[in-house]
Amino acid sequence: MADAQERESRGWVGWAQVGLLVVALAAGIYFARSPSVAPIGEDSIRSAEAPSVRVLSPEAGSHSLTVALTGEVHARTPVALRPLASGRVV
Repeated sequence: MADAQERESRGWVGWAQVGLLVVALAAGIYFARSPSVAPIGEDSIRSAEAPSVRVLSPEAGSHSLTVALTGEVHARTPVALRPLASGRVV
């Protein structure tokens, strides 16, 4: 009789484990889904008017940069410079 009770309690624990596994799988599937996107309508952000912007065209000009420093400059590694094309730069 004690043997039958032991088997019954083990069966209950087994079913509890299966139930826990099913709940964990369902929660994983629920959280793995992508969020739903609201349809485009009057209340949607997508239907709002485009923001007004101002576009500027660049203008050519003369710009010079002057830096007055004291000290020494040393290259980290030596570099050989070779031109890709021969000729004069005008």
